[in-house]
Amino acid sequence: MHKITESEIESFAIELMESLGFQYIYGPGIVAPDGDRTERASFEDVLLPERLQTALRRINPTLPASAIEDAIKQIQRIHSPELITGNETFHRMLTEGVSVSYQKEGKERGGVVWHTQSSGKSLSMVFYAGKIVLKMDSPTIVVITDRNDLDDRLFDTFAASKQLLRQEPVQAKKREHFKELLKVAS
Repeated sequence: MHKITESEIESFAIELMESLGFQYIYGPGIVAPDGDRTERASFEDVLLPERLQTALRRINPTLPASAIEDAIKQIQRIHSPELITGNETFHRMLTEGVSVSYQKEGKERGGVVWHTQSSGKSLSMVFYAGKIVLKMDSPTIVVITDRNDLDDRLFDTFAASKQLLRQEPVQAKKREHFKELLKVAS
């Protein structure tokens, strides 16, 4: 039986990511201060701010530059005497998002900067919806998903949070049902 090596797994992952349109760049070339395409001044630089800024702008195209810069500053300000605590804080920001607020057309806006797969988005969405319900007068909140199983799981999470939402969530079964739900006065 052939044992799979770490190198083979790495090669497979690189080929897979390239087939999905990602570009492979040899790590030491960008992370070593003396690399040919270096993006850091020293090994003490943990973040690659230009890459982070580019990714955040791509993921959050509607946010103004000031909100993106605020999110980056929050990430850069993670300080803890314990490495594990700092890592947990960064992981929480990465998976749950970074809260930002900004002015648009004279009104304060807010948002969460990003989310990843399996990061607790459902609960974050329920908590955010709960805050919206408290701030606005009987809002209509619509959550759209791209999969039935996700829609069912998300509805179950919202249904279990009736007390927080102060209303009974309703799951549209078909397009016509959705249209009828939207016709109801708030």
